[in-house]
Amino acid sequence: MPLLRDIQVKMGVHEPPSAMERAQESVRRNPTLEKMKIKLGLQEKSELQQIQESMCPSLTYEQRMYGFGICICAGILLSLSSMFSFTKLVLGQPRDFAIKYTFGNVLAICSTGFLIGPGRQLRNMSASSRWIAALIYLFAMIMTLVSAFKIQIAGITVFFIIIQFCAMVWYCLSYIPFGRQMLAKCCKGMVEG
Repeated sequence: MPLLRDIQVKMGVHEPPSAMERAQESVRRNPTLEKMKIKLGLQEKSELQQIQESMCPSLTYEQRMYGFGICICAGILLSLSSMFSFTKLVLGQPRDFAIKYTFGNVLAICSTGFLIGPGRQLRNMSASSRWIAALIYLFAMIMTLVSAFKIQIAGITVFFIIIQFCAMVWYCLSYIPFGRQMLAKCCKGMVEG
């Protein structure tokens, strides 16, 4: 509605909001204040908030640790079990390897969602320092599965598996201070030396 009101003010249909109306609008838009009102019972939860709570209920610290541990262990085991399909990958049948490796990575990413919550996980992934790596990583996972199931050309699937691995490493290094710079210097040293 504020956008509509701004357009109407520019067209001369409405007068500009007074200082009091602007103050009320800024208070109304303050998410912290809205949370406090909800907790005090002064305001009902919106439909979106109710859906979010039903999909992502509050977990205790212990439940978060169990969820993280189970997801990360399952993800690592699934990724490692993909190595049993490595001979099939080399022989031109990459489907088993691609499925295990990709779903292992998906579980590993989901595991950190238990620690910090899915909303914060998405905000972290879309941060300016890592959104490109996260986007390439997700794109590579999707394309790995698409190439394994639909395209079914081993070379293309292997290409996306390699892209997926490189994007995962680059994405993970974005969480380590100077991690990307260290990797770049190591690679540069290997090429030059």
